[in-house]
Amino acid sequence: FLKRDSEATLKELKFTEGYLVKHRENFEASGQKPLTESFTISARKIEMGTGAFENEWV
Repeated sequence: FLKRDSEATLKELKFTEGYLVKHRENFEASGQKPLTESFTISARKIEMGTGAFENEWV
């Protein structure tokens, strides 16, 4: 994610062995957010900042 007023990184999300399990695209001709996309990733390992989570898949 980038800060709007500069090219500095606001947050960085890293993942390994990820699968896209859900995707949604929403289009509205008017409004402040005419196109939004959302998705869900299931990953073995997710890291953000100093936090990490490792999924113990069977």
